[in-house]
Amino acid sequence: MAKHIHADLMKLYYEDALETDTPWDRWEIKATHNGRWVDCSQHPCWHLDWQYRRKQKTININGFDYSDINAKITININGIEATTDATFRLKE
Repeated sequence: MAKHIHADLMKLYYEDALETDTPWDRWEIKATHNGRWVDCSQHPCWHLDWQYRRKQKTININGFDYSDINAKITININGIEATTDATFRLKE
């Protein structure tokens, strides 16, 4: 017997349910009839022809949610200065 098409995602959803009583807040669905990703408002139905995904993790800084943080870093060592751009991604 083959596993359910969404079995791996269901396992991730289960893990979220162990951490919160509203795991759907962490998920989005894409129904075949509208083709847009939208927030889940309840437990997913796991329709075979719909897509499901976890929302990207974010961090809230002063009321704004960020998934990536871009920064310009300048280092000065013994009078020698180096500047670079860096992107920090939140770990899943």
